[in-house]
Amino acid sequence: MIRLWGVLGLIAACLLGLAPNHATAEVFWSTVASACMPSDQAVQANSYISQGNVTVTPGSGLTGGLVLICPIPASLKAGQPDSLGLTYRDSTGKASGAFVKAELLRVNRATGQPKIVSSVSSDSAAATGTAFRSSPSFSHSFDFALNYYVVRIEISRALATQDVRGIGVLLESTCGNGAVKSPEQCDDGNINNGDGCGASCTVEAGFNCSGSPSTCTAIAGFCTLPSQCPAGSNECQSATCTTNTCGILNADPGQVTAVQTAGDCKLDICDGAGGIASSIDDGDVPDDANQCTVESCTAGQAQSNPSLIGTACSSNGGTMCDGAGSCVPAACGDGVTSAPEQCDDSNTVSGDGCSASCTIEDGYDCTGSPSICTAVCGNSSIEPGENCDGVNLGNTSCLDLGFGSGSLACNNACQFDTTQCIP
Repeated sequence: MIRLWGVLGLIAACLLGLAPNHATAEVFWSTVASACMPSDQAVQANSYISQGNVTVTPGSGLTGGLVLICPIPASLKAGQPDSLGLTYRDSTGKASGAFVKAELLRVNRATGQPKIVSSVSSDSAAATGTAFRSSPSFSHSFDFALNYYVVRIEISRALATQDVRGIGVLLESTCGNGAVKSPEQCDDGNINNGDGCGASCTVEAGFNCSGSPSTCTAIAGFCTLPSQCPAGSNECQSATCTTNTCGILNADPGQVTAVQTAGDCKLDICDGAGGIASSIDDGDVPDDANQCTVESCTAGQAQSNPSLIGTACSSNGGTMCDGAGSCVPAACGDGVTSAPEQCDDSNTVSGDGCSASCTIEDGYDCTGSPSICTAVCGNSSIEPGENCDGVNLGNTSCLDLGFGSGSLACNNACQFDTTQCIP
């Protein structure tokens, strides 16, 4: 256990501290080379390797290849590694006579057949001394039920003087470390979606990304839904999204808008070009809330006329309209017959059928407002305007009037009739 914790501390130092140019990434598994097994136990017994707390290197004076097998536990941290990292030392740089190489192998549990998932080698880099390299990004779903996984480290030198050492390996995700590495399309230093560079380090739709770390900017006018586009300037325009480009659709001409101005004698409609036009609507009558006016529309223009005199109203303490647009209390002599008046002939003079107190006088009938009063013919009483009045009006018999043959008769209008009496 003590050795295990020491290994974990050393691996952190080797894989990060000894590789100052390696950007931070999410590590899913790591091990130092000294914790891996030589492929041939006899090699170790013959002191072919020199194994310290961390590094592994060919024994003094020895040349050739040395292979280490590093098993990956099935308890691999949840996630998706996409890169194999190798920390090594190579005194020759890119010389093919000396190298350190690491391969991620998937071994089928049923057949034992291995397959390389990814690899990284020092002989493809000119760096000398202690360095860190990552493999190209790969995409692989680890399935420990069907396979087991190992990292194979090969350390080789042609000359005993060449200093080559295997220090450690790891599986990591480099997406989100701010360094763009193939096949990443971008890397903005995080694994967030919605900022242009997605969680898998691919450029999200509607963005352009450049640089390392990547800077992503939204593409003007890009869309996937109309709701992402600027709305139209009025009801007759609606946003569209066609082939990822925002646009505006004009409503058909004549389409009635939802928002209208009440009582303006107009109807707002779409003009077909994205604008709003007004058409005449004489049914859109205004209302000035005055009980003594009548509103109307004529050819799209509002009209207001006073209500007829005597029209019932209830505002401002009044009871009837005065014919000029005001609600006033009723009064005898105002020409409007209103309760308790029996008549109102626009004056307060008695003797004309409608008395000074607006009651109907005897012998008269009054109708209308202002009242028109007429004498009652046939009541045997001669009122103003009558020449005669009898109980048998319209009978031309002379006996009706008692004046004898040749006398005038009294007709139905209480006027003398020129017809000669019939003896």
